Parts: sequence; structure tokens; C-alpha cells
Amino acid sequence: VDFTPPATPVVIDDGKYTGSADTLHFVYASGDTESGIDHYEYSIGTAVGLTDVLGWQNAGQIKEQTVTGLSLMHGASYYMNVRAYNHAGLMSVGSSNGILVDLTPPPAPVIAVTAATTNEIKFNVTATDPESGIAGIQYTLLTSPTLPPAVQWIDATPGSEIIIPGPFDAARKYYVAVRASNKVGLWSEVSIAPAVMDKTPPSVPIVTDDGDYWADATVLHATWAAQDAESGIASYSYCIGSAPGTSDIYPWTSTTESGVTVTGLSLANGGKYYFSVKATNGVGLESAIGSSDGITIDTTPPSQPVVSDDGDYTSMTDSLHASYLSSDAQSGVIEYAYCVGTAPGASDVVGWTSAGQMTSITAYNLTLTTGVRYYISVKARNGAGLWSAAGTSDGIEYRPQVAVWPKFRCDSANAGRSEIKACATGRLNWSVQTQGYVESSAAIAGDGTAYIGSSDGKLYAINSNGTIRWTYATGAGIDSSPAIGANGDVYIGSYDGYLYCIQPNGKLEWKYGVGNMIWSSPCLGTDGSVFFGCQDGFVYALKPDGTLKWKFNAGSPVWSSPALGADGSIYFACGNGRLYALNSSGALKWLFQTGTAADSSPAVASSGVIYFGSGDGYFYAINPSGTLKWRVVTGNLVDSSAAIAADGTVYVGTGGAGITGTFRAFTPDGTELWRLNLSGGVRSSPAIDGNGNIYFGASDGKVHAVKPDGTSLWIYNIGQSVLSSPAIGVDGQVIVGSDDGKVYSFKDYPDDKTPPTTPVLTVADSFVLQGGALGCRWSASDLESGIESYFYAVGTQPGLADVVPWTNCGTATSASRSDLLLTVGQSYYFAVKARNHAMLTSSVGVSSAITVMPRNPVNLIGVAKKQAEGTRVYLLGKIVTAVYADCVFIEEPDRSAGIRCPVAASDLRVGDVVDISGKIATQNGEIVITGASFSRVGAAGSVSPIGMSLRSLALGGIDTNGLLVRVSGQVVRTGAYYFILSDGAKVNSPRGLRGVEIRIDGANVPDDGAFVTVTGVACREAVNGIPAPVIRSVSSGEWGRE
Repeated sequence: VDFTPPATPVVIDDGKYTGSADTLHFVYASGDTESGIDHYEYSIGTAVGLTDVLGWQNAGQIKEQTVTGLSLMHGASYYMNVRAYNHAGLMSVGSSNGILVDLTPPPAPVIAVTAATTNEIKFNVTATDPESGIAGIQYTLLTSPTLPPAVQWIDATPGSEIIIPGPFDAARKYYVAVRASNKVGLWSEVSIAPAVMDKTPPSVPIVTDDGDYWADATVLHATWAAQDAESGIASYSYCIGSAPGTSDIYPWTSTTESGVTVTGLSLANGGKYYFSVKATNGVGLESAIGSSDGITIDTTPPSQPVVSDDGDYTSMTDSLHASYLSSDAQSGVIEYAYCVGTAPGASDVVGWTSAGQMTSITAYNLTLTTGVRYYISVKARNGAGLWSAAGTSDGIEYRPQVAVWPKFRCDSANAGRSEIKACATGRLNWSVQTQGYVESSAAIAGDGTAYIGSSDGKLYAINSNGTIRWTYATGAGIDSSPAIGANGDVYIGSYDGYLYCIQPNGKLEWKYGVGNMIWSSPCLGTDGSVFFGCQDGFVYALKPDGTLKWKFNAGSPVWSSPALGADGSIYFACGNGRLYALNSSGALKWLFQTGTAADSSPAVASSGVIYFGSGDGYFYAINPSGTLKWRVVTGNLVDSSAAIAADGTVYVGTGGAGITGTFRAFTPDGTELWRLNLSGGVRSSPAIDGNGNIYFGASDGKVHAVKPDGTSLWIYNIGQSVLSSPAIGVDGQVIVGSDDGKVYSFKDYPDDKTPPTTPVLTVADSFVLQGGALGCRWSASDLESGIESYFYAVGTQPGLADVVPWTNCGTATSASRSDLLLTVGQSYYFAVKARNHAMLTSSVGVSSAITVMPRNPVNLIGVAKKQAEGTRVYLLGKIVTAVYADCVFIEEPDRSAGIRCPVAASDLRVGDVVDISGKIATQNGEIVITGASFSRVGAAGSVSPIGMSLRSLALGGIDTNGLLVRVSGQVVRTGAYYFILSDGAKVNSPRGLRGVEIRIDGANVPDDGAFVTVTGVACREAVNGIPAPVIRSVSSGEWGRE
């Protein structure tokens, strides 16, 4: 009686690999001490126990098989299964440990010649075979790049450096030929590489220090690079000197590094120092010396900035302006920063903000309080990075009644310039009809009220919304333009021969009679004096109470409106062709004669130069002493009054009604920058806004707005001559009169009450090398008024501005900063907000993290796994192989290594190509990356697993953790979230039986005893509280039961 089956058959194939595509050979044996072996059966499959290649065959008593006629797949493993039956009919099953089919030879090996001298040739060989591996390599030395018919190959050990001893002839050419064989005996193609004798030194090193200036007199840093194509760079030596090539500061020192930080120095402020470097190649040849361009030590900060605001008072409700200047004798001023506060040095209104290299700023989006004094503080940074002490303005108080365009040509110098950014679209805001033509020009109060005269004899007060507040009737037409006093009183001349002072409520304060028409527009002195010209040939100065202070007889009608110089001088032109300069007492200082009547009003530059035009066709620039600086011929009368831009550019029109004209731009030295030829003359005087745009009217019936380069910003066709001069008011209104009797207001999108969308940001690179640039681009939209400007900042947390303060970058939609001192391992974030033309600001948009890597980061998962715990690593271009609720797995593109990242990242997808940063740690005996941050940089498409046996997975000498694998076997136990898979290998599970645990993450559990194939990620997790190898399945639950 025999109740026990035979012994498990021992099945032995021909090893780990085979090179046959159609034949498999194996032997087997079993025994049975009771009834003996009756017969054997055998089958072949792609996994233990499978019969998908060859079904069960009866072998009788034969114990060896050679199976031919098969169609074996390259790269696949095959298993021979044997069943032994005893005479009692009992059976046992055994399987081979698998044989891999390798039908292809290795790829041609890669040769790296490391040295070639007359004494020896050294080289390394890299050879791979993804299926069966490399069994050996052979090499030979040639004197031509062609392999001869008969070759004497020499065996070498894979992975070791090969040295061919000399001597060699330096005049001859030598070549190294190498081939590799895999473990099934297939030889690769032959690789041939030249072994060039190195007779030349390395290239001259390129040496880079940390810029032009440095603030630390004890430390210097530099990097360098050189090349040697033959034997490579073996070492460098460096020194520091006060001239290129000298070593008087630090002696020549040898290193194998490509950079150094030298400490403990004692450098002189203002001194310039040079790193010098020599490179030595693999055969001992030394390069010529390369030197840096020098770095100057600057240990002193810039001077304290001198800050000037716009005076004692402002009527702007939402902005403040200041100019400033600092100096630094060593490294110069490269950046200013400003803040605004309600006390000197305070930043409670506007925090410290970079202004770049601008020497004036306008802070927008403020809410100023009546009676509060505001202070603008500025500090300067030099080229060495040192900040000055803060300089502060003397304060400016917000008073709503202070005019924003107080008079004809805006200011007492008749410069025609405002800091307000005016209408950029030409959109008509409103128009008001008078009963006569309007050649008067508006004055605009701080509350937006526009005052303007008409030939119907009335002074109009028009609210900012276009409604008429009041009118005051004089006795005749008004071409004179009003001026607004400090207390809000309005001064204007009339053809009836009176100069009027009207209270802000429209009531007469006083009037002064001169007996003739007044076309000239009044100018107000700092003491309240009122200056104006008259057709009776006199220029009058009245006291603030309306009594005569003095008058000057010019002897000819005065259409020109006086301008005041910084020293109190009064300038005006006259019908006799002269430009007059009077002192503050009304005495003549000098006069300058032109060729005919001069109706233009002079404009005084900050330099004291006086610009004006004449009917003789010339445009003049007169020195403060009264001498001619320059003049240009225009070929037409110049009744237009000049406007002077902040950069000194002078704009003026030529021509009159009924004739063609031009509009021109000149440099302060009289060079014409550009001109516009117009179909109508330009008597209107231009106005310049805070963007530098210029506004003027012409007898072609149009209002023109042009950019500083002369290109058109917008044109509005009124249809009748525009001899009135534009004025710039609150909210950017441009107000101008026309011969059609209307007053026009142009303003950008007054109905825009919503801010722009929150900017969407995209970083240029999620990881940058130390010393590299942080880059970002962004976009936002505003359907009503469009984007006026963007502000960006950079910080160490989302939304912070602790690295780069909030910076206005105009309409630029990207920024790149390579000037920052970045910390390796630190993440940085861009923040951006958008402002529309209605001055509304969006919410802040924040970028993803940009992490700074060291200059030579580890970029191999296998190398990263060997780093000490807590080491930050940066891995670029890896493939996502699995995404779970608690972790993500990534692999090398060549599937050579993988790693787990314990972080929830559900937005990632399998196949994504990612850059990653994090710290090395160990969990359950598995190396992982904790605190990982990802940046998706592309997609690799499908991801293929590596076929493995469970024995290789659990007991092999290679690190399979993190790899996407495919395994096959029989289900030997099931649980709620797992099953145990066995392929016959002696692998023990902590659950008390042989096999490896498969974690199924919610998929269907296969039947107990089923043969299945599983795709998943190899890793280590706690099984019954014991860290053990497991596979986290990525299969769908359709297990492919056999």
C-alpha cells in the first residue's frame, strides 16, 4: 500500500540563459521508495506551473528532454514543469528556476580613453546586455581605424581599467578596438576609438568671480573651467593677486575642484583683486594662466539719499511722487528702495519697495487723509550690495483744494508737464457746450473741477462728471486761461479789460481794470502775486488783494503768458518780437530780439534755459543770461508754447489756423528727434503726462495723443480747430476746448469697478542651479480697462516679498532674476498682482516652488539612495510609475532604479516626467524621499514593468525597491487587502507561509489557488508588524487566471 506521492521532481535546465529561439533542454528526476515511479509528464510555461508554451506531455520513464520547434520570445523567461506519478497513481510537481532567452548580442561597447602617452594607453570600457549581461570583453590595439582580417584579441575583465604598456611612437596614430560577449556567447559589434597622444596643454582657464564689486574684505570666491580633449584635466592651481597673474594676496594652491572660497583675507577698501588659475592635464602639461576680470572691494555704503517730494501740499488723493539721488564712489548706486509713512522713516502707508535705478517714483493706490503729512523715505544699494542709511523728504500734506493743473501750462515755469498718467485710449468722457468758441485752456482743481473760459464771455466751472457747477459772466469774450490760487480762488483775464478773481463758489472776490483786452493768462507767484500781460503793452503784477504791485511797459501788445524762473525772474514774449526778463521788482534784466511778433509763452527748464517761438519761423533756446543758446528754423510761425519732459526733451508745434503745421521733439541741445507733419497748424500747446505721452490740438480739427517716440497713441476727430491747449486732471482726464464751442474730456474706462483677474504664474524651471536665474511668466486679464501694469515679488514662502520686494515691471509678463543670492535647498516663489487702467489691483497670484540645487547635483536614483539620511537630493527627468493615496513611485527612464516618495500627490499621473526634490530617509528598511516636491515637465507615455521571479525580488543582491515589476505564481492565501503569491521559491512571508505579499489597494482579490500574473511596485512595508518585501499592485483586478 502506497499513500505518499513521489518526491518533488528536481528539474534542471541549461542555466540562467539560452541563445536558442526554438529549443529548450532539461533533465529531471524523482523517486518513490514504496511503489516506484510509473511515468513522468512535462510542460513548458512563462511562469512556474504555467503551460502556455507547451501542454503536458507523457515522457514515460525518460528523464531528459530536448524540445524543439518552439517559438521562444527574446527577453522572456521560460519554466519547465515536471510531474512524477508513482504506481499508486499519486503525483508530485516540480519546476525549473527559469531560463531567459537572449537572442541578441550586446550593443557595441563604449570606449573612454583616459590617457594616451608614449609610455602607456589607458581606457575604460562600458558594456551592457539587458538580458543576460556581459560575460567578458576583448580588446586589441590598431594603427588604423579599420579592423584587419586577422585579429589577436586580448581578454580583459569587465569594469576594470585597461592599460596597454608602451613605448609608443608619438608621431603615429593608435586606435583601441573592443568587443563584448554576453552570457549566451553572442559577441557585440566592434567599437573603435582613437587613442590620441596628448602633446598640448589644457585650454586657458576661464575664471569667474562674483561680479564687479564685493562688500566683504575677508572673503573672495571664484569658479573656473578649462578643457583638455586628449587626457582631461587632472588638477588646477589658483592664486589671488592685485593684478592678473600675481599671487601677492594668496599663494598658488593646488586643487581638483573647479571653484574655491578663500577666507581670512585682509583686503583694502577700493582695491581690485584677481583670481588666477592654471590647469594641469592627465599627462602633466600645464596651461597658460587665466585670470578673472577683477573684483573691487567696497565696504562703505552709498551716501544717504537726498529726497524731494512735490512741495508742502498735494491734491492727489491716491498717489505721491518724489525724486531723490545718492552716490557711491566705489561701486555706484545700482538700486533704490522707497517707503511711505506718516512719520519720517515710517513705512505704514507703503512698505519698502524696490525702485530699480529710477531716481523718482510715484506711489499709486494710496488713500490719503486730509491734513495728514506724508513722508517718503529712500535708501540706496551699491554694486557691492550695501544699503545706505535712509533719507526722508520733508513731508507733504494732502489738501483736496490744491490744483492738479493750476494754470495755463500747468506750473509757474510753463513746463506743461504733469505726473498724472492721462487717458491712453482717447475715450470721450463728456463734452459741455458753451455759447462761443473755446480757445481758453482749462485749469483743474484737486477735486476735479475744471475752470475754462469761452468767447461767450463766461468763466465755466465744470464738475469732474461733466456737469456745470456755475458760470461767471464777464463783459466780453475770454481767450485767457484761468489760474487757481492756493486758497482755490480763480484768476482770469477778459476782453473787457479786467483781470478777475473769482471765489471757488463762483462769486467775485475782486477785479482789476487795465483798459484794454487781456489775452495773456495769469501766472501766480509764491507770495500770491498775479502776473499777466495786456494788449496795452504792459505786463502787470498785482498783489493778492487785487491792487497794483508794479507794471512794466513793453511797448507792444503782450499775448504771451508770463513764466517764472527759479530765482523769481519773470519771462514773457511780446508783439515787438522780444523776449523780456524782469526781476521780481519789475525791473528789466535783459531782452532778446527775434524777427517779428512773438505770441508764444516761454517755458523755463530746470536748467534755467528759456524756450519760446516767434512769428519769424524760429524756435529759440535762450540762456538764463539772455544770450542765444540755439535756434532752429521751422519754416512756419511758432505760436505754440513748448512743453518740457522730465528727461529734458522739448515738444512744440508750428503753424496756425488754415495752414499746415508740424509737431516736433528736440533734445535740450536743439537736435530734432522727430516731427509729425499735420494737415493743420498747431497753435495748441502740448501737455505731457506721467507716462511721458504728449497731448495737443491742431487746426486739422483733431486732438492728438502721441508717445514719447512720436508714434500715435490716439487721435480724436472733433471736426473744428482745436487751438485750446489740453490740461490733465484727476483720474487722468484730458480736458480741452474747441472752436465748435465745446469743452471735451477724455478719460479711460470710468466704469471699470472690478480688478483684473488673479494672475496665473508659470515658472521657467522648478529647479535651478546655484547662481542660476529664477524665471517666471504670468498672465491676467481685465475686460473693462485692460492691464496697466504688473507688480512682482519673490519670497521664501508663497506670497512673501522677503527676497525681492514688490516691483512695478510695467506690462511685462515675465521676469528673470539672476542677481539674487540664493540658498541651496531653499524654495522660492514668485508673487504677481495686476493693476488695470482704473488703478484697481488684483488678488496676488503665486507660482509653484523653484528650488535651488547645488552646482553638481546627484541625478541618479541609485546614487541618491546611497546618500546619508537627511541629505537633500534633486532628481531630474524621472518617470512616475505608480500613484497611490499615500505615496508616489518614480523610476529612472532606463528602469535601472526606483524610489518611493511618501507624499500625497494625486495630481500626478503614471507616465509623467517629473523633477523632484526632497530628503533621503529610511522607512521599514526601504530608502525613500521624504518632503518631496514635484514639478511635471513632460510625459513619457506607457511605462513597462520588469519581469522578475519572487526569489530575485525578495532575496536578490540588487535593490529592487521602487521598481515597477511583473511577477507570476500561485495564490496561496488571501486577505481583505492582500494575497500571498508563490512561484515555488523559498521566500518566507511573515504571515507564516512561503511567498510574497501582494497589496491590492482596493482591487478584486483573486481566488485562492489561482495562478495569476501581477504588475506592481516592489517595496517594503510592515507585514504582521515586521518590515518585509511586498508588491503594491497596479493591476486592475483582472488577474488573468490560468
